[in-house]
Amino acid sequence: MVGGSVYVYNETLGGPVTTYTGADLQIQHTNPVILNAEGRPDSNNGGLWVYSGPTVRVEVFDCQGNLLMTFGGITP
Repeated sequence: MVGGSVYVYNETLGGPVTTYTGADLQIQHTNPVILNAEGRPDSNNGGLWVYSGPTVRVEVFDCQGNLLMTFGGITP
């Protein structure tokens, strides 16, 4: 997944949702989140953190822009 990307959307409204590099919600990721040389988001633990809020949809693309996976109905 090196160079792949992850988009996070508000499932109801369709707009982008801010994601963070850690549970402290201090540093925002870009949207889309570009995956690093290990195929993970740049963060202290390789994760994506979302502030409790709307139900979200996550779309994962490879480095060529091909949609690989979609996950919906995720409640942070």
